[in-house]
Amino acid sequence: MDSLHSAIYMAVHRGTDDEVYMSFGMPIDSFALLIRMKINYLGKVNILRWDRNMSVWEALYTEPAHECNEYAYCGPYGFCDNNGTSPTCRCLDGFEPKDDEGWLIGRFSQGCIRKKVLRCSGGDTFLNLPDMKIPDHFLHIRNRSFNECASECRINCSCMAYAYANMSTRAIDGDDTRCLIWTGTLIDMEKSIQGGESLYIRIDKLNGNRRTYTVEIVLPVMSSFLAFLCIGFIWSCWFRALIV
Repeated sequence: MDSLHSAIYMAVHRGTDDEVYMSFGMPIDSFALLIRMKINYLGKVNILRWDRNMSVWEALYTEPAHECNEYAYCGPYGFCDNNGTSPTCRCLDGFEPKDDEGWLIGRFSQGCIRKKVLRCSGGDTFLNLPDMKIPDHFLHIRNRSFNECASECRINCSCMAYAYANMSTRAIDGDDTRCLIWTGTLIDMEKSIQGGESLYIRIDKLNGNRRTYTVEIVLPVMSSFLAFLCIGFIWSCWFRALIV
């Protein structure tokens, strides 16, 4: 947008909870320029300037600039990772591509599916994903602290994720609450290099912490085995003592 600063200004307005609209204009001394803005059927915004010498429309600004930034481009439970040299779609931890072949050739619309089905009753945990653009379709829970927000999601098996996002409405209604929860499919996510929110997603405990699984399952089994060996050794010594 740097090339537009001297010729055009833009403003984004919120109309209702379900819609936003954009307006743009030019300073009086820029009226000699021919500028137009268009939006295609995919929702991509293009701002163009008429090049009088070449008699063509020159693209000045396009948003989203990359397919990965389009709405829900990575599908359910997929997110756009902007940390690499080229943005790409990835699955959340604990998930895998629903369509492996499509994923390999850049078709991400089917998104990702869970590797393990949620068990809910003590079998789930929450994984912290930092610097995330929060998913669409959240529910704002009022008057909750961070711990209360986490508990609200933890005890509700239909809650797929929660975030204590930086979106307080105190200036509007005096509410400091920033608790957001998701009870449906997570969609339209992005990992940003410019920072974002910490998103806590519900996953199977086995996916979230294999070390915990090892301690809770393998260690008791090994302890029982060692106890059995000790009992056998003591019994063997006692039996030999009787023979002598």
